[in-house]
Amino acid sequence: MKSNKRILVVVAHPDDEVLGCGGAIARHIRDGCEVALLVLTDGVSARGDNFGASNVRRLELQESSQVLGISSYFQLNMPDNKLDTISTLELIQAIAPIFSRVNPHIVYTHFLYDLNQDHSVVARAIRILTRPISPVTVEMVLMMEVPSSTEWAFGEQCQFSPNHFVVLSKHQIDVKLKALSRYTSELRLAPHPRRIEHALVVAQQRGAQSGCEYAEAFMVLRSIF
Repeated sequence: MKSNKRILVVVAHPDDEVLGCGGAIARHIRDGCEVALLVLTDGVSARGDNFGASNVRRLELQESSQVLGISSYFQLNMPDNKLDTISTLELIQAIAPIFSRVNPHIVYTHFLYDLNQDHSVVARAIRILTRPISPVTVEMVLMMEVPSSTEWAFGEQCQFSPNHFVVLSKHQIDVKLKALSRYTSELRLAPHPRRIEHALVVAQQRGAQSGCEYAEAFMVLRSIF
């Protein structure tokens, strides 16, 4: 069934969007939704990489977005792995213009208690930015899991416990894996979880949990109907 919903995905680093909700993006686009992506950092500068590495990551983001079919994406120049050094107000002020432009019905972002500090900072900012102030346009805020961050937050009192599943077709999981393959600079060898084979395993695991072949899992931060 076709939909005219507007979707906004807000992530800290290029590749988070594919790892966390690439399949859901593909399904939303199949359903006729407009999907926009906001990436806050280049994802590499904290490693001491040169400008060339940043350019490579930007190109990977562009190619991956094309594979997914994202209608528009935005990338800000915020400090990689240093988002905790920016005030929440400044972060919200940077994100807010994109929100106004997209005017989303559904927002995807990080889990509040991810190991990566950038992820949790972004999630907290989105929680504030999407608070239900009239007129409310955001109907649902979903927190996603990102392999090598969400499941590595050992010792956190709050763990990722999904209560919302997006069922994916074989075509949609193929699109997700193809988009992920564009991030060649970020893919790792086994047993690291940031690899094509593991992404497929996670989709199968979440599918088994929800009674289907493939799925992506999320936690509902807020839902208004």
